Amino acid sequence: MATTTKTSPVTEEQIDRCSRIFDMETQEPFYMVLSEADNLTEYKVQYHKDPNRPGKGYFTCTCPAGREGFIHCSGPYCKHVRWSIAAAQIHKADEKDQARARMRQEQEYHNLLKRKPYQWTEAEIRRDQRRYTARPFQLMK
Repeated sequence: MATTTKTSPVTEEQIDRCSRIFDMETQEPFYMVLSEADNLTEYKVQYHKDPNRPGKGYFTCTCPAGREGFIHCSGPYCKHVRWSIAAAQIHKADEKDQARARMRQEQEYHNLLKRKPYQWTEAEIRRDQRRYTARPFQLMK
């Protein structure tokens, strides 16, 4: 019989401790996660792709548990990795929402360009011609 461990859900406060940073050299994002014990210590959480197995990879964390290979953790990774995964999922969802909004805005723009201009009726044209024709100027009658 397989045993499963129930992990506690990640809270908003824990996600707020994660900062997404983009490494310009490797062109890969990583997370800096503030420690729960103090707000001065930050741990770097990174995902590394395995070149031998496409589509697979592993996480690293600079916390004490991560430096020991997550041996003493109840799950496969430490809490900092779990928090950064949750933050990454929220980031991806936000990017999808922004892409949908951008597509919707572009669609509205193209629909406006395709729209036919207003066609004035003959009666409206005659009325406006009478209204705006030049009249002779008279100061006194």
